[in-house]
Amino acid sequence: MAAATSAAEWTPDSPGCSGTAARARSAPAGTGIIAGGPMRAVFESLGVADVVTKSVGTSNPYNMIRATFDALTDQTSPKSVAQRRGKKVADLLGRGGASAAEAEAAADAIVE
Repeated sequence: MAAATSAAEWTPDSPGCSGTAARARSAPAGTGIIAGGPMRAVFESLGVADVVTKSVGTSNPYNMIRATFDALTDQTSPKSVAQRRGKKVADLLGRGGASAAEAEAAADAIVE
């Protein structure tokens, strides 16, 4: 199965009054920060290690920072996704051939 990202995931709903919209999603360990300019500075100052971002609209630094924080507030935790789907967090993280013990350890490591 290909690890393609759907276009809907990256498409902003509608840019706010600032004319900028941003999306952020977690990335596999070791990826680093895939973001440009002001967005990179925000993630570095927050201590985020692995993230992929996309911004659409104006490249004004002030608006990009505002859109970055809006994107971060829209993020959902694995715990809330699992609860909504009626599954365990370990079931969501247990992909890629990981054993049940590894999935449980990864689920326990997530701090909300």
